[in-house]
Amino acid sequence: MTQSNEITCILCPQGCTLFIDLNTQEVSGNKCKKGIDYGITEITNPTRTLTTTIKTIFADFPRLSVKTDQEIPLSKVFIYMKEINQQIAQKRYQPGDIIVTKLCNSEVNLIATDNMGLEDEN
Repeated sequence: MTQSNEITCILCPQGCTLFIDLNTQEVSGNKCKKGIDYGITEITNPTRTLTTTIKTIFADFPRLSVKTDQEIPLSKVFIYMKEINQQIAQKRYQPGDIIVTKLCNSEVNLIATDNMGLEDEN
């Protein structure tokens, strides 16, 4: 018996409906190679870039938007969120600034995605 899974690819604007044979891991319905890679990853080890906010010490900027600089296993989102929720920005950050290195003892860093009002001094 063939088991299949149907998902929508989110890697490009086409939004292809992918059909994945769970026995053979063959992907169909894709219009580009990205769909094949995405479909296989989604059934074997789904990952996501985690975006959220952290508290700050600044009354004029109480929360800072942040994200992981790499994708993390979907199964570990709550573990990462537990560590992220403990962070409080003690200084002002610009987009791309690293807030936490090696989040959850991984190679993933937590970075700022918003400008907290730092002025360019040039």
